[in-house]
Amino acid sequence: MMRHSLRSLMTVRSNFVFCIISLLAFIQLTRILVYSPQNEKDYLHSENYENESFVIPILLYGPNNQIEGLREALFIAETIKKKLILPAFFDHYTADTSRGLLSPDDVIDTFALERHFHVVHAGHKLSDLCDGKLEVVVDFSAGDFPKYRKKSLDWLGISDDQIKKARRFTFTSKNLSLPKFAQAVRQSISRFSNAKCIILENPFYLINWKEFSQDVNQINSSEYELGKEIVSATSRPLKLKQSAVDILKGMRIDKFGALHWRYDAKDFMKVRKDYEKVIQKIREIRVNPQLFCQSLKEHLKSAEIRVLIIFTPPSDEEFASVLKDSSSSESVHRRGYHQIY
Repeated sequence: MMRHSLRSLMTVRSNFVFCIISLLAFIQLTRILVYSPQNEKDYLHSENYENESFVIPILLYGPNNQIEGLREALFIAETIKKKLILPAFFDHYTADTSRGLLSPDDVIDTFALERHFHVVHAGHKLSDLCDGKLEVVVDFSAGDFPKYRKKSLDWLGISDDQIKKARRFTFTSKNLSLPKFAQAVRQSISRFSNAKCIILENPFYLINWKEFSQDVNQINSSEYELGKEIVSATSRPLKLKQSAVDILKGMRIDKFGALHWRYDAKDFMKVRKDYEKVIQKIREIRVNPQLFCQSLKEHLKSAEIRVLIIFTPPSDEEFASVLKDSSSSESVHRRGYHQIY
């Protein structure tokens, strides 16, 4: 009798486990069918976007700059009460796959983003949201970047004719505090509140993020609260974080220092000419890195850190090797940007 009861109990438990597994499999299959790229158009139509309006950023420069641009575009979208359509991202222009496209999921944790903001994965179906037309382009850059524009527009499914017909407006303010930036946005871009879709071309260096990081714990305002939420919502993907954990675990590294050396001659030294003092200091380090490396080793020693990981653009790996050799008393590992994704 006891054996029979035990066998019955085991059968009930087995059936229960089977039902749970089947339910989970059904949920996952439904999620794939609903959210897969092939059915993206149906998904977009399942949402009621008829009375909504949107901003669409076109990003530029390196991966970190693109994240900064996305944050600024998101701040604009929230300020003028429009939804943000997630754009394409690009790898670093000095990488082997220069100007290759990356999906938003490759660069940021879109699940975290969606927990905070209602963004739209329009993919290649932009015309389904914008009624087949674009009315306004807001240009934030001092120069013209046709390659970024062309690849982004192709990815979004926007034709050259559509963007040529749009009204173009130049936004010239740069590096503003959050309150001043919000005010500038309301005064300039809010005039296009009736536009269904607004292109934000090359948003970057609009907000003074350094000032924000210094003041964020001292200032209590709606702009700063929005800034904090945006930064929290645009973290790196979990898979990227897990890859970093796995690499460190595989190398048996549990404590390390990190050096982000991004001052390569092809990129920073050429573009950021306004940083005269910084550029002069970088030139001195390049000519004679010994003093810099000695100071670096002293900092590592005082913090009891024996491992240093250097992150560089692919174009500057040769100098990263010089830094590695000059810091040879420590365990030094070098990684280029193109190896991150």
